[in-house]
Amino acid sequence: MQRLSLFAVGNLAFCLETRRTLMHSESLRGLLIRLTISQECRVSKAAARALAILGILVFDRYYHSL
Repeated sequence: MQRLSLFAVGNLAFCLETRRTLMHSESLRGLLIRLTISQECRVSKAAARALAILGILVFDRYYHSL
């Protein structure tokens, strides 16, 4: 379920207006970053994909927006 939810977030981010809203959500950003270190490989890849679509780069525990 987490993986499918992450795909939905990534797909929503393709819309420019929605992407702007999602990018400014600190709680969503924090959740996605935490999920990138999930034990389930498919969940961590889906979280990384959603972050990439949102334009957020993650370096270890630090991140920044493009």
